[in-house]
Amino acid sequence: MKATLAVLLVSLCPVSFNIAAADAAGAELVFPESFVMAIKRFENAPLAGKPADFVDRVRIDRVGTGTPREIGYGLTQDGINDAIRHGYLPEGYRLPETMTKAEADALLVEAILPSCNAMVSAVVRVPLTQNQRLALISFVYNCGRGSLKTLVSGADRLNGGNYASVARLLPQYCKAQGVTLRGLARRRAFELALWQGGAVAE
Repeated sequence: MKATLAVLLVSLCPVSFNIAAADAAGAELVFPESFVMAIKRFENAPLAGKPADFVDRVRIDRVGTGTPREIGYGLTQDGINDAIRHGYLPEGYRLPETMTKAEADALLVEAILPSCNAMVSAVVRVPLTQNQRLALISFVYNCGRGSLKTLVSGADRLNGGNYASVARLLPQYCKAQGVTLRGLARRRAFELALWQGGAVAE
C-alpha cells in the first residue's frame, strides 16, 4: 500500500487496519495510468454543466436508483463496504464529507480498484487477459457485483466458456431508470474495446 493511503487510514483508524495484509492482497495487478484516467473521466460526469476533475464534497448521484451519496471519483458507501470486505479499508470506515484530490486518487487506485479486481476474481471462473480483466473491473465499479454475476453466469455466458457473450451483453447495460444514457453507452464502448484487446496498451 502506498504512503498516501497508508497515512490517511492510520490517521483515521490507527489500530484496526492491517495495512501490510491489504498491501499483499492487492499486489498482483498494476492499473495502467490510461485506464485510471478513463475511470476518473467516466465517474465524474459534468456536474451543473462543468466538468469535474474530482468531487471534493459529498453530492447526491441522481443517475440510477437510490440516489446514493458520492465523493471523489464516484466513491459511495457501497464501494467502501466492498473494499472493507476485501481488506482494503478498515472496519468502520465511512464515506467522508470532504476529500482532497490526493485522498481521492489514493482511495481509487489503492483501495477501490483493487477491491473491484477482487470481485472479478471471486465471480469469474475462467482465465482472463489483462485487458479483459480491466474491462470487467470498470464494469463492476459502475454496475456492481450483482450485475457482474448476471453478465458472466450461465452455461452460455463467460463462466461457461463463452467469451463472445461478454461483447454481446455489455451494450445492454446502458440504461438508468429505463433511459439510455450517452455516458453509460460510452463507458460500455470503452469496456468493449478493452475486452476485444484495445484501448489500453500499457
